[in-house]
Amino acid sequence: MPHLPNNSVNRTSASLRAATAAHLNVRNPIATMGKHQISDRAHAFLTTLRRRPSVSVETVIAKFSQFGIRLPDSLIQFHVDFGGYVIPLGFEEAILGLVHDEARFLGENGFDFEVENGELFVACADAHPSYDFWLSSNGSLAGLGNGGPYVSFEEYVENLAAGYPDVPTNS
Repeated sequence: MPHLPNNSVNRTSASLRAATAAHLNVRNPIATMGKHQISDRAHAFLTTLRRRPSVSVETVIAKFSQFGIRLPDSLIQFHVDFGGYVIPLGFEEAILGLVHDEARFLGENGFDFEVENGELFVACADAHPSYDFWLSSNGSLAGLGNGGPYVSFEEYVENLAAGYPDVPTNS
């Protein structure tokens, strides 16, 4: 079950993102990051990670459509921008993406989702469930097993790039 920030955090998320962006001099460093705005430091961190081929966007959309779920553009963009990145987590790893061909933790369908109080939550990584990689349709990441919750996946990547939590890279 996803655990996301309470309403008071959600109300301030836009101002928090704006303040964070101003502090980090955030810009879109490469075209392949689509609409996700990350700092140069976060981009540099991502370049140290392995990136596996990810499932096509068409396959992602088709898999969710089988269950009557229309993914918001923001979740599709997450898969395009971050799908296939491998984040080391101690002796394990998280493989980012909304759908996986050979999922270890997401079952035979290769993906998982829940609808809670009308809001869509999607497992955004093939990782042990204790890491709580649940991305909401509003962009927040539960990530309680990763020091979260976070107002966005970008905030999680920024924290990794800054060394919080201290995660070794594959370089």
